[in-house]
Amino acid sequence: MSMTERLIRGGWRSCLLTGALCAALSGPVTADTVVLNSGQSIKGLVVENHEDRIVISTADGEKVVLKSDYQQIDYDEPAYSLMEFARDFDHRKKYIEALSYYEKALELNPELDEARKAAMAIRNRLWASHTEGPVAELSKQQDIRDAWSADQSLEEIVRQKQKDLNALLWDRMGLKLSDGAGDWVSVEAVRLGSEVFKRGVRQGDLLQAVDGQSLRHLKIDAVRQKILEPRYSSMTLDVLRSYRLGDAGVKSRRLGNLGLRLKQEYQGPMISDVKPLSPADRAGIREGDLVIEVADKPTRYLKIKQVKRLIERGGSGGSAIVVLKRTLQMSRK
Repeated sequence: MSMTERLIRGGWRSCLLTGALCAALSGPVTADTVVLNSGQSIKGLVVENHEDRIVISTADGEKVVLKSDYQQIDYDEPAYSLMEFARDFDHRKKYIEALSYYEKALELNPELDEARKAAMAIRNRLWASHTEGPVAELSKQQDIRDAWSADQSLEEIVRQKQKDLNALLWDRMGLKLSDGAGDWVSVEAVRLGSEVFKRGVRQGDLLQAVDGQSLRHLKIDAVRQKILEPRYSSMTLDVLRSYRLGDAGVKSRRLGNLGLRLKQEYQGPMISDVKPLSPADRAGIREGDLVIEVADKPTRYLKIKQVKRLIERGGSGGSAIVVLKRTLQMSRK
């Protein structure tokens, strides 16, 4: 099936013809269908989209499907169909086309945070490339000169530059990373006074996404590169952080006593209010933080009452371990 046919099947033509239908379909996603190479299909919600795989949430739990194992994704919402085409153009470095699809997706669903972050990333990239000029070609030429003057192979020079990425990230951003955190790269150290420190990145944070693009399963050098480039541009950095809330005793774990209020957003439960000087405030929790997990249980599709019960019930040690996601705005040096 061609890209155009998939777009029509995804519902874009209907939206162009009927504005009312667009409005009706711009609500939360109810079902996506992943068509496998075998002809079978998986129904659920695509919750993560990576370069080589997707994660789909089904009635039987989350499943990881490699992109080489499926033919297409039929999204329930037209905006998500547009997102799929935008990602395809983005992956092929056709940024102007990708930006137009991201913007169209936002027209259909203004709350589509993934499209907003991705569009911002492309604008930053286009702006940086305009101000910097042909950096990639100049860098390649410099690598050849360095290899010639040092009497080394070009491959050796490139390998050395990869080793230097860690030092470069520390010099420019004040950030040192570690790859010992399962699916995610973690923050090993943050330089006091650096912009990432001022923006709120802390030791132990897990890096979840840059400009809305998931960093899950990526190697540490790839993550460093995404944070460093394109230079002199702004970016959004999504971090995951764990908090221990409450002491032994039921009363101390009540949401009101913790100083928290929750609200339901399409991304999942979100912190709507934090009472000043409360346990939650002292722990560093902020309004707008997204609740990802409570006591090892994913919360994206749980109701607020269920999330509240999980927090108040706590874990085996009495307190509840809550994983929150926070989006930070900063600029690349």
